[in-house]
Amino acid sequence: MPAPIPDVDPTAASSAAQYVALLRQVRDQSGLAYRVIARRARANGDVLPASTLATMFGRATLPRRELVVALLRACDVPATRMTTWLTAWQRLAADRDVRPNPLRLLPPAESAALVDSPPRVAGGVPFQLPPPPMVIVGRGDETRRLLGTMGGDGAVCLVAGAGGVGKSALVLHLAHRVAARYPGGCLYVDLHGASAGIAPTEPAEVLARFLRALGAPTVPPSVEEASTLLRTMTAAGGVLMVLDNAASAAQVRPLLLSGAGCTTVVTSRWMLLDLDATARISLDPLPDGVALDLLRRIGGARLDAEPAAAATIVRRCGGLPLALRIVGARAAARPNASLVGLADRIDDEHRRLDVFEAGDLSVRASLHLGYRAFDESEQHERRLAAHLFRLASLPDWSDASAPAVAALVDLPLPQVERMLEQLLDAHLLEPSGDVRYGFHDIVRLFARERAEAVEPPPVRAAALARLTGYLFTTTMSAARLLHPYDRFPDRDPARPDGPGHPLDGTADAWAWFEREHTNLLVVARQRLAAGHDPAEVRDLVLVVIEFLHHAGYVTEQVRFGDLGGEAARARQALAVCREFDHRRGMGLAQQVLGDVHAALGRNGDAERVDGAARDRTAS
Repeated sequence: MPAPIPDVDPTAASSAAQYVALLRQVRDQSGLAYRVIARRARANGDVLPASTLATMFGRATLPRRELVVALLRACDVPATRMTTWLTAWQRLAADRDVRPNPLRLLPPAESAALVDSPPRVAGGVPFQLPPPPMVIVGRGDETRRLLGTMGGDGAVCLVAGAGGVGKSALVLHLAHRVAARYPGGCLYVDLHGASAGIAPTEPAEVLARFLRALGAPTVPPSVEEASTLLRTMTAAGGVLMVLDNAASAAQVRPLLLSGAGCTTVVTSRWMLLDLDATARISLDPLPDGVALDLLRRIGGARLDAEPAAAATIVRRCGGLPLALRIVGARAAARPNASLVGLADRIDDEHRRLDVFEAGDLSVRASLHLGYRAFDESEQHERRLAAHLFRLASLPDWSDASAPAVAALVDLPLPQVERMLEQLLDAHLLEPSGDVRYGFHDIVRLFARERAEAVEPPPVRAAALARLTGYLFTTTMSAARLLHPYDRFPDRDPARPDGPGHPLDGTADAWAWFEREHTNLLVVARQRLAAGHDPAEVRDLVLVVIEFLHHAGYVTEQVRFGDLGGEAARARQALAVCREFDHRRGMGLAQQVLGDVHAALGRNGDAERVDGAARDRTAS
């Protein structure tokens, strides 16, 4: 049974804060979660809700005797030790030290006006933190960075990240962990920077809430005066303030504390680059190993019995704690059902976002809140950024450069670069190197849903056609720089390709192929699969094969001729080569076709085609 180690000695406590800290040690050493303690207390006939326990641990005041008894009994503290705890409690209660009112620091006139005012709150210290999350894993580096920053006077820590990545969970977990360090109390507010159907909370409203919690009988009429009064009332002792779900730096600035030992922790979907923060931490999705641990703790150990299904679930959740919590809850709710069915539904990209919903928890809804800040904005460029967000999700590219996106959306490059940075700041896009951008897999699914719902089919088709034209034109320019004596297909003037990316010499051309050859492959395959004109893709394939051959990308060559349909397309490439008498290209295309035959087990066909390829490339 869980029990504290003998070193937790309550007789050493000389203050209520020390007594509470020792009670926290009892809880920590028991290894019991708050809700488990609450259930144990109910079984013992005591009343100790998890929220009450969290409040008790966060205050520096002496808790009620019955709450201490309920906690000790739930943690299986022996009766002999419980007597010692209650004796210490009685001693501290006899000369209970009520903290001086922070209003003593007000100017004399204001202080005199408040002499007959009612007390602030029971015990004199507010504690507004919601209950901490039941389970949190990983985030060790982020936690250490926050703890290292929170010690400074007037520290401002920003935790930013995409919707569902676990910002609020991490901050609340940490806030409960360090609450005892803040004798002035803990203030909390959800600023509704990204909340469904709720406008961001005005700073004036938040200031009024905080001032009332601190005991101010009246609130100054202006934001500036209220902000000054808040800093004055919190200057007497350390206060922890959590500003959750912030919309902007302007919303946060009037609320910041500056007193000794005071810390403000802000969470936001945006990086709030114009906020003067002591530390700025961006939360990334969890790595697969940590994600599996989180899923196991929520969904149960049976995940170990079905490792393949569990691996699929973890991979498709993309490291998002919100998705993992929802799927884990689904698994836990059906302990006798196989995980295979759940994994199959998640593996289907058309059903995945539907699986990531449970009650009022929804990955789709969470992403929509960040997207709505662009789509419903009064600023024209931000609405254009939502349009870019939708269209940029259509190609199957792994990442993209700003010029390629500009071609896709048919907008000037400087404007596209600004919008990409705005989406990056909102964590709707991810950085890929210094000057490239990508999607998280789940965000891409959401963006494609919005594209299919909002963008008419002709608009989507035209965007992909512009991108294909941009890729073909630049690829052709790069090929001619690298292979000036080879002949390449001429394009049909009835189908103009549009401008490509300017290339400066062979080094730039080679770098283009190195950066883009993977995207060229996936976009070519996507265009063919969608039933578009195969001629443009055949020509693209023919040109790219030359680079792949010289660069030694054998796997990519094989991918061009993957499966039977790809073999047919490789034959089409051969036909184009014959038409233009491109002997080396014919040989390379035949090598690809031979690889396809070998992959399909057609060894005889593979040997025949490989022989023809050797003849072609040798001539």
